[in-house]
Amino acid sequence: MIAVDAVVRRVSVYSDYKNGGNLQRSISTELASFGAATATGIYVGTVTTTALSSLLMLTPYGWVIALGVGLYVGFAASNEMSKFMKKTSENIYDRKPIFEGVF
Repeated sequence: MIAVDAVVRRVSVYSDYKNGGNLQRSISTELASFGAATATGIYVGTVTTTALSSLLMLTPYGWVIALGVGLYVGFAASNEMSKFMKKTSENIYDRKPIFEGVF
């Protein structure tokens, strides 16, 4: 998932470059949101999987449920953090108030 995310972000930056967009702005916002989203997704997914594993490890399908829910929750948290960080880093780059339009 992390590798796919990195490729999608690279394509986004390249598209901005080819369309004459601001390359430095695009790179900085994508890198900031990629780092924050990856860290958040890994942390939340790991915590969720660990918590569910300890509750469900006695059932035959408990591990499958724990891993599935952990992946889903990690992906959802990563996606939300990516949106938040991308808007925040765009505001920082454009020298606007940091949380303008974020919430």
